[in-house]
Amino acid sequence: MISAKDAYIMAAPKLDEYRSFLDNKIREAAGNGETSVIVREDPYHMWLYDESKLEDMDAKRCISELRDLGYVIRQLYRTDVQFVDVGLIIDWSKK
Repeated sequence: MISAKDAYIMAAPKLDEYRSFLDNKIREAAGNGETSVIVREDPYHMWLYDESKLEDMDAKRCISELRDLGYVIRQLYRTDVQFVDVGLIIDWSKK
């Protein structure tokens, strides 16, 4: 029989990787006195481009967890520059 750990890995193969990556980005930005971070790395930068069509369940879980933790999550999409600028904005500033 499959172990619970193996079943979790099968069910959520990228969730821990996503959590760890984003946690490091947030901690680094917060440590530098910032109240938001823009994640431009793949695949994170396109998560909210069309959130309703996002098929990666681990990405959906990560987005949901961030929102549940109080972060404001937005899509950066700029075309007024030489190249399209796309990113995932994670904001924890008090408004």
